[in-house]
Amino acid sequence: MICVHLCHGALIVALSCAATPTLAQEVVEDINVPPPVVPKLPYRFSNDLGRPFSSDDDPLAGLSVEAPLDAQPPAGDDIAQLDKSVCYFDSEEGRRLCFAKPESQVFAGVNYYPMVPGSRPWQAQTFVRSITGGWQKQHWCGGVWLGQGWVLTAAHCTRDGAGAMHDVRVRLGAFDLSKGDGALYRIDRVVVHAGYKREEKPNDIALLHVSPETSPNTGAPVNDIAPIPIMAPPLNPRLGLKIGEPVHTTGWGRTSYNGPLREILGETELRLMANAQCKAIYGEKFSDRALCVYAPDTDSCEGDSGGPLTVGHEPQYRRLIGIVSFGRGCAQRGTPGVYTRVDAYHKWIGQGMKQKARFIRLPDPDAREIAR
Repeated sequence: MICVHLCHGALIVALSCAATPTLAQEVVEDINVPPPVVPKLPYRFSNDLGRPFSSDDDPLAGLSVEAPLDAQPPAGDDIAQLDKSVCYFDSEEGRRLCFAKPESQVFAGVNYYPMVPGSRPWQAQTFVRSITGGWQKQHWCGGVWLGQGWVLTAAHCTRDGAGAMHDVRVRLGAFDLSKGDGALYRIDRVVVHAGYKREEKPNDIALLHVSPETSPNTGAPVNDIAPIPIMAPPLNPRLGLKIGEPVHTTGWGRTSYNGPLREILGETELRLMANAQCKAIYGEKFSDRALCVYAPDTDSCEGDSGGPLTVGHEPQYRRLIGIVSFGRGCAQRGTPGVYTRVDAYHKWIGQGMKQKARFIRLPDPDAREIAR
């Protein structure tokens, strides 16, 4: 049995623990049932806001991401200067959108920079092995290696929660997809959040249990593979995530909307926004269990879905705070991306890693009924 503990804000996995009651759960279908068609890369919206913006300094930098838009800034004037944040005002609706000034070069519409192989050892890739035509057509989603056989990803990366993953494989230790490096794993268990519905977006989270592929990709280099700790929910909200705080996301997704995929694993830096700002833009599609992230001329994009959003300046100190969920286009000015907030699903992840069935729609531990 797998047991999950908290230690210094990280998710720690042990090999044994006392037995716990089994949660009510919905076994939907076997993961080996083929889907009727293989869909395109997981989605992002394509329409633009299309409204002019003007800029000003952000007075809310340093406040909790849960702060309302009319919150008072903290005492002193050093926080806004520290984060160099900028606010954009919608001239028609008076809607404010805040983010930081760009600090790195723009590449093909999505501001990613390459890294040293093995420097992000938690990065996972999922791909559809049955498709012919090279890695560009096979690539499906990103993911995050948690250890003990489990990969965290987005629910929409499991065929929109249907769980038909018979021809999907996981690759760990990869860097250059064009060279086919990394170790291959097959998926033997899928756990999807019971409250996920494609049209509504919230609860976009899933777990994949993997085991080594019986016919491994021999001869390809395998870079470092290591799990990343999950940031635990803060005991005090004032100590949680802050508006303007720099975060990073990685993946092999498109370099622009409908553009080519990235061969080399890339990373970009973004800034956390107030959740209320995303709520004003996306409405009910944005929940209080998500994170709103933005920076000009950079973004995650199609093919990055399910990949990590991390906080921490150096890779060895990174903590997982989110996974790529959805957005409107890619790197569109004034349009933030939405990430599933993993600390809001801390208990769900722990329970999910205890499941033994091949495919389960699992509710939150505190839920009385299964969301259908």
